[in-house]
Amino acid sequence: MSQALNPITMPLNGSSLIEASAGTGKTFNIAALFARLVLLERMPVDAILVVTFTKAATAELKTRLRTRLNQALALLQNNLPAEQNDPVLQQLIDCARSQDDDASLILRLQAAITQFDRAAVYTIHGFCQRVLTDYAFLCQTPFDTETIETDPEMLCRFAEDFWRQQVSNNSSMATLAVAYKLTPARLMQEMGRHCGMVDLQVRQPPVADIAGINNCWQQSWQSVCTHFSLIQDSFWQLHQQLNGNIYRQKSYQQLFTDLQQVMESEVNCHSFSSSVLEKCAKLASSQLQENTKKIKHSIMS
Repeated sequence: MSQALNPITMPLNGSSLIEASAGTGKTFNIAALFARLVLLERMPVDAILVVTFTKAATAELKTRLRTRLNQALALLQNNLPAEQNDPVLQQLIDCARSQDDDASLILRLQAAITQFDRAAVYTIHGFCQRVLTDYAFLCQTPFDTETIETDPEMLCRFAEDFWRQQVSNNSSMATLAVAYKLTPARLMQEMGRHCGMVDLQVRQPPVADIAGINNCWQQSWQSVCTHFSLIQDSFWQLHQQLNGNIYRQKSYQQLFTDLQQVMESEVNCHSFSSSVLEKCAKLASSQLQENTKKIKHSIMS
């Protein structure tokens, strides 16, 4: 059940999903939660982990967290200007006063502000770096492991290295790359769309016999060229009995036109688009049988 966020009363155990768009007070509420953990939960600042995305956001967040602690201290000492007070801060102080006296709260805030440089406010990369350093034995990583930000030039070098090792010295792979207009830059762009997926599973494909697959492809294409007229005539004879939503007339007229043009030209047959190949796959006998309309027979008595 969704409800409005109140950083002073929301439960701290378990996980909470908070939906917030730009300018809705995310940093304000994080600062309120931080102050709550210090005052109400009596946690030292170095036991609270705050993680954000960029270095700039981290610097701003540290400033806002320290400012919130200073405001809470000033309010307890009756030194906070009225324009800096707000309902959330006032509610925090009221809750804290119901648990401890002002002297204890002031002492706790002064300790937190003094030790604030030890506060664990990191970018995601920074937090990963700390874990790898502090728990090197557990992570089985070298002590000098470093995390670096994404470097487009380095990624491009990796793609070019792969190209030199797997494509440029392999005639079959090179032919496919040319047919589909693949370059190292495009390979990097295509892979980049998937690398950000948190549930991505990397599977090692079986070693493929590219030359054998290519020979099989060429033989199949030659068979299609030899029997093209028969294939086309047979399809149109059957067309009225096929599912019209799958085998649209205009779409398959265009398919046979495209195939005819490739046969009459010197265009490499590997250059077929994915849509052409999908339509060709639907010409398989199993697909045609599956998508044939059911003929209803009536029995005359």
